[in-house]
Amino acid sequence: MLDAHVEKRTGIEGWFDGMQPEPGEPALVPPPRGKQAISIWFGFFPVNLVFTLLVTWFVPGWGDLATALKVLLTTLVLTPLMAYFVLPWVTRMLRPWLQKQPR
Repeated sequence: MLDAHVEKRTGIEGWFDGMQPEPGEPALVPPPRGKQAISIWFGFFPVNLVFTLLVTWFVPGWGDLATALKVLLTTLVLTPLMAYFVLPWVTRMLRPWLQKQPR
């Protein structure tokens, strides 16, 4: 009979699942939360900046919208972009730094 293994993710560490080794290799220790936060910021800041500049320039009346509506629209666009494209790319690029264990 096969044993099932279920792991519940409770924080941002679930975004770093793509860093797991190939089957048969030893499990990796998740990076410290500080490194996780920095890597998320490296992806989020430039994407949010570009999005903000583009909508400000090209969407008439964007500045007149209520702040809550602008934040809602921004997060509706950027959340899937970050989760499926930007953060996987950032974690691949920062993998050596994220996996480096403190001495």
